[in-house]
Amino acid sequence: MATHYDLLGVPRDAKLTDMTRAYNRHHREATREDAAPDLKRETVLREAYETLSHPDRRERYDASLVAPDRRRRSRTRAVLIGAVGATVAGSYLLFAKPVPEPVLQSRVPQ
Repeated sequence: MATHYDLLGVPRDAKLTDMTRAYNRHHREATREDAAPDLKRETVLREAYETLSHPDRRERYDASLVAPDRRRRSRTRAVLIGAVGATVAGSYLLFAKPVPEPVLQSRVPQ
């Protein structure tokens, strides 16, 4: 899924002036006379610009982008640890020497 930064074509550390220029450029392209009207694209661009141009909204949006990255890394880490654990347990069971059963000596009455 494309982020607001991707839609506007700016990096995450872009300044407000860069975002404004990018928004105006995309808006001009979307509303040209020879272009087919695309209300959905205009709405998405406007929403992206409004979110990123307001400092508090931008901060909340950036925080929402970090959470999925952390979840994906945590899931990957859990799968990796599980695979290593299964490999160690499997190799232990496969290569461990069986413990011999103790031999019980029977007493013979004399």
